[in-house]
Amino acid sequence: MRDAADLSAVVDGASSRETAIADLFVVLADALVADYDVVDLLDQLVGACVGLLGLAGAGLLLVDHGSLAVVAASSGHARQLKAFEVEYDDGPCVDCFRTGAAVISGDLRADRARWPFFAPASLAAGFLSVAAVPLRLRSETIGSLGLFPGGNSMIGAADRRQPRHSLTWPPSAFSNDAPPKNAPRSPLSFSTPLTAIG
Repeated sequence: MRDAADLSAVVDGASSRETAIADLFVVLADALVADYDVVDLLDQLVGACVGLLGLAGAGLLLVDHGSLAVVAASSGHARQLKAFEVEYDDGPCVDCFRTGAAVISGDLRADRARWPFFAPASLAAGFLSVAAVPLRLRSETIGSLGLFPGGNSMIGAADRRQPRHSLTWPPSAFSNDAPPKNAPRSPLSFSTPLTAIG
């Protein structure tokens, strides 16, 4: 499997966002049919989301023995905010996991009552808005991906009206057994494009 530097090169070397996304899916699909480390793959996915969508940060929560756990983050700030969500059971990724639907806050200043712990911490870290999309294994929600736009960027009204977003993993993604070499590839698939969030 390619390492994070190679995956970043795929994103950075693409001529367009669409090309970068297509190239990324090829790399991720190749990883799923070879010997790979799940945590490394998830770190690469989070980093690729940041690069492709022009985000300041992203973090990934997955369910582990019935509780959410931080498994990947693009930066120390993103990791701290994800850990904060888990610790205080408060924030968009927690809500997204519970409902199985995308959660978007276009202005965290207006969502202080909704998330009394997460919103002030995110604002203090410099994030004005956030989106969380569910992660699925088959039909089961297994976690959520939090996306933080950069600087003074906020998620616009058109993005908040987008239909439910999700990232669906093929069952082989979390198996220790690689599928047979002749098995059809089953790349990660989005129910709707994440490009609407970036």
